[in-house]
Amino acid sequence: MSPRRTPQPDLIGRAALDPPTTALEGDELLAVVRATLATASGRALLDHLARRFVDRSLSPSASDAELRHLDGQRSVVLLLRHLVATARRAPTGEPAS
Repeated sequence: MSPRRTPQPDLIGRAALDPPTTALEGDELLAVVRATLATASGRALLDHLARRFVDRSLSPSASDAELRHLDGQRSVVLLLRHLVATARRAPTGEPAS
């Protein structure tokens, strides 16, 4: 059973029941990526995900749903790789040592 959601009084309709989002963006997102995925452990994880999802192929008899699912998995791994590359190129905002 899912927890009961309390409507937010300043919102109307379905939006009143959805929790507010706090998505990371811009420099804050790049800092998180730099601290987690742009490390040796992060590279190992991304390599594992790439082997598992990007380098994988399906049989010719795969259904449309299976193909779409795999494509979604691949797109997430490729997005993470792109974020790591962007984080490496971006200035850190920290003083040089």
